[in-house]
Amino acid sequence: MQADLEALQRTAFFADLPPEHLAQLAMHVNHRHYTEGATIFREGDPSVSLYLIRDGEVKITVSAPTGRDITLAMLGPGDAFGELALLDNLKRSATATATAITDVLLVNRADFLQLLEAEPTALHGLLTGLARIIRHMNEKLADVAMLDVHGRMAKALFSLVDRHGVRVDEGILIDRDVTIDDLAGLVGMYPAHVERLLRDYQYEFVVSYENQRITIRREEVLRTALQRLR
Repeated sequence: MQADLEALQRTAFFADLPPEHLAQLAMHVNHRHYTEGATIFREGDPSVSLYLIRDGEVKITVSAPTGRDITLAMLGPGDAFGELALLDNLKRSATATATAITDVLLVNRADFLQLLEAEPTALHGLLTGLARIIRHMNEKLADVAMLDVHGRMAKALFSLVDRHGVRVDEGILIDRDVTIDDLAGLVGMYPAHVERLLRDYQYEFVVSYENQRITIRREEVLRTALQRLR
């Protein structure tokens, strides 16, 4: 149970809950194991649980009218997804897929609501966690409004570096598969535009892209792009 408690403490949604309340919640978590490529839940499925990644990788996508999947997030250990399932009874708004062998913790809505009913003071920690998530969403919207395509690409790449970056002789390797469609969803651009931008970056030796692995070769160029307003 101690490992489960520590995992809950590292999650933004629960980070502000008092330790004694987290300990109560940790007694009720469930564990699931998924193979690479397994669907954890689909857009439109009933939602009853929050998922917390202990090990592995998960991709969150939504279906576009064109039939293509749009990548909303690429998650790793310590990340949570499906948080709204704890607060409402609506269907899943996105699809979650394990992109590597993945172990997760599940927090069920019934157990979470029981905690709030028994410990009303836990509500303050919940609201603080929700505010943090909303603030992060606002920052992503601001990126689309304030940064040009180079800045948005740089921010997406550095976000992946934070989770999966490995220093190599050529620069910084993002040590997980990243498709053109993944980047397009993260950056908010059409895949064709992302592909063209990556091709330009490769020509200028800013990045290399082989077998769905990205290596940042000229970090300073991307850092400069983050400062450039549209």
